[in-house]
Amino acid sequence: MRFDKLSGTLSLRSTRLQMMVWFVSAALLLMLSFGYWQLNQQRDFIYGVTNERAMAISHQISVSTASWALAGDLAGMQEVLLGFNDAQDIQRAYFIDSHGKVLASTEPDKIGLSLTDKVSLDLLESNASDQIVLADENNLIAVAHPVMAGQRLVGWLRVDMSRDSANANIAAIKSLWMNFTIVAVFLVVTISFLLSRKLTIGLNHLMQVATEVAHGKDTRATIASPEEVGILARHLNEMLDTLARQKSELLVASDALRESREGFQRLLDTMAEGMYEVDTQGRCVYVNQAFLQILGYQDSDEVIGRHIHELIHHHSDDGLYPASECKMYRAYEKHENINVSDEAFWRKDGTSIPVEYWSHPIIKDGSVVGAIATFIDITERIRAEQALRESESQMRQIVENAPFGAHLYELMPDQRLVFIGANKAADNILGLDHQKLVGKLLEEAFPSLKDTSTPAIFRRVAETGDHFETDHFGYDGEGIHSIFDMHAFQAGRNRLAVFFVDVTERKHHEEQVRHMAFYDVLTKLPNRRLLNDRLRQTIAMSKRNGTYGALMFLDLDNFKPLNDSHGHVVGDLLLVEVANRLRKCVREMDTVARFGGDEFVVMLSELGEDKVAASALAQIVTEKILAKLAEPYVLSISHEGEADSSVTHHCTASIGIVIFNGSEASQEEILKYADTAMYEAKSSGRNRIQYRELNKDAAV
Repeated sequence: MRFDKLSGTLSLRSTRLQMMVWFVSAALLLMLSFGYWQLNQQRDFIYGVTNERAMAISHQISVSTASWALAGDLAGMQEVLLGFNDAQDIQRAYFIDSHGKVLASTEPDKIGLSLTDKVSLDLLESNASDQIVLADENNLIAVAHPVMAGQRLVGWLRVDMSRDSANANIAAIKSLWMNFTIVAVFLVVTISFLLSRKLTIGLNHLMQVATEVAHGKDTRATIASPEEVGILARHLNEMLDTLARQKSELLVASDALRESREGFQRLLDTMAEGMYEVDTQGRCVYVNQAFLQILGYQDSDEVIGRHIHELIHHHSDDGLYPASECKMYRAYEKHENINVSDEAFWRKDGTSIPVEYWSHPIIKDGSVVGAIATFIDITERIRAEQALRESESQMRQIVENAPFGAHLYELMPDQRLVFIGANKAADNILGLDHQKLVGKLLEEAFPSLKDTSTPAIFRRVAETGDHFETDHFGYDGEGIHSIFDMHAFQAGRNRLAVFFVDVTERKHHEEQVRHMAFYDVLTKLPNRRLLNDRLRQTIAMSKRNGTYGALMFLDLDNFKPLNDSHGHVVGDLLLVEVANRLRKCVREMDTVARFGGDEFVVMLSELGEDKVAASALAQIVTEKILAKLAEPYVLSISHEGEADSSVTHHCTASIGIVIFNGSEASQEEILKYADTAMYEAKSSGRNRIQYRELNKDAAV
């Protein structure tokens, strides 16, 4: 208990003293433990030596008295025992017979007595044939040795020895050990003091540095050692440097934060929206400049601390507006974000203004501590909305009476496009009653559009605001086969307006004009203009792909006599039949054109990259054309009021042909060479094929 109190007291002292106490205590405990163990070892050893000496003496006396005992000479035995009386530590020696009677003793007054003590009685009852230890105590060792005559026990020789000399030796050893322990403790105390001083001097220095830093001094540790205290000093300096740097950064951040707060305050004061903050009791704790300007106050002191609802929000269009019903307070009462656009705030002068306001709860450490609200004066917006409604009404009247069709759709959240209205012109154009279609999906209202791209286009326009226009929108449903000029555009959020005009007749006229511009009216074959365009494309493709093409120039050999004898009507019938036969002789990718009069042009494309093979293919087609045109023509003639008649006519053709690959000659040169070859075929007897190489004067 005292040691615990001492330890508790010392624990309040310096680290150096604690180190000394624990070091000395450990050393002292170790030396005491070792000394105690060593003392026990020495005592056991000395007692063992004493035991052995007692046994040796008892054995020597028993041997010396054995012969006297056999002879029955008690005086001789007594003399032998007295001879050992001066031996060290011997207290007494007895020779007793087997009945316990003392026959000889170093104490003559004991001779003749019978021993009745327990040790002696146990000895007499023992059957031992060797010496035994009767007592082994700290101050006494008693040993008995049998005296034998053959196998017969004559008696016992008992020796009692004190341990005085042994205990004296042990006491001397103990004294020496105590002196050594005292010296050792002194040395340990000295060494521990010096060692703890060496170990803690650096710590004391660090403590001093820490104390100075705590008092605001910018100081550093000066220990430059590779040991732990030196490493600790270096880390302390690094920590102090880091703290100093962080302090500097904190000052910079503090200045930046102050500037940020000032800037934020300026931002709040320059906001166009009014803003105010209230606590959970509804009292105003902050307003910005826009609040004061919108509501006509001069200074924030007129508002701060007052119940904001009673100040600016006390009435509605229906009369009194109790604070318990105020929607803004739900922000902190029910933790809700509020947006209201149909209420009014009251200015200082007693007038009201329509406002839209937003209120959000202010949460700190998990608890609502108030709310913040922003608001804007929506007087101008209400006026604009009213003007817009009037404008929309006027526009609705215009669209309703417009000559073009108009449909209105709404895009639902699930991407369905629902028909919601149309004007009169739309019903007239489509022949439908739009009232029967209202509420239906686009695909249900107009089934013919279901498998087209139109619904997807309309959804994109309604969702993104993209503009879509087309002048070739076909609608084939409910008996209507029309082409519309259509414009689709976004008409409000997720709404789509489609304006359309039926341009079927216009498109038909445009198609007729286009056909007349590029096709022969009589034979319906491409005319010279379309032929030139296709020849230009074929030349470009041949040049790009490295393939050959062929161009044939045909002229009918026996056409003029038919015209002269039967008239132009029959001649036209022949030209139409020639056109039909030419179409059947070529591929769809090839071109058959009427060049003028009874002249035709056939153009073959993509005949391969080898000129010889291309020429062979062109030869086959040309011979097929020549044979087909040479077949008789049976031409039926209709006469008004008379029976139909027929004319059989034989007509052949002269053909000039040129093989080209797009890089040898121009478009005009190819036509020129083919025309020249055709005239050469006519000059050579007609119904012939004449080839001509490009850029060569001679025919082939």
